[in-house]
Amino acid sequence: PTRAAIDAWLVGCFDFVAVASGVEVAAVFFSWSLGLRLLVISVARQRLGLLIAYARYAVHLANITAKVPKLRHPIVDKVLLADMLLFPLLALVILLSAMLESPLVALFTLPAFMVGYPRPQRGHPELSSSPSDSDGGDGDSSELMMKTKGIEGLFYSILAPSLLRGLAPRWRCGALSSRPGAMLLCRSHERLACVVR
Repeated sequence: PTRAAIDAWLVGCFDFVAVASGVEVAAVFFSWSLGLRLLVISVARQRLGLLIAYARYAVHLANITAKVPKLRHPIVDKVLLADMLLFPLLALVILLSAMLESPLVALFTLPAFMVGYPRPQRGHPELSSSPSDSDGGDGDSSELMMKTKGIEGLFYSILAPSLLRGLAPRWRCGALSSRPGAMLLCRSHERLACVVR
């Protein structure tokens, strides 16, 4: 409700400014229905917020990798120089990532960015539940396995069993929070993983 009120307020402000300034381009905007104008303003506002968040992330990562000695890789200076020289390209990558609503991926945790694969906001596009066929399962819920394709699936298939084996005894003895939504940062296989219960 609050976002809709903000969008309606922005449409009203845009209408007021366009009428007061008498710009001819505004005639095209006024010819659209109110619903279409609200949709355009809503999408533009949402993408602008995402663009600001991605720009802040890029600046933060560049700042942290330059200042924190533990994160300082020998190549960081060269990457930061390339970022400064190729700033229009970096800005284009951030803009494209925000327009597509895809993640902004930092390559090898360095301040070198690329547009990530667009993902839906709910669920995983390649995640499926299917019965295990290796032992001739009859489709019991205990035999359902989550399968993810590609290199990400390979990483999950290696990481998940060993990580869960290490966390299970700690959950059983009460050392870790068992509340739903509790977050844990775990280091496994030289990777940092965030586990949400």
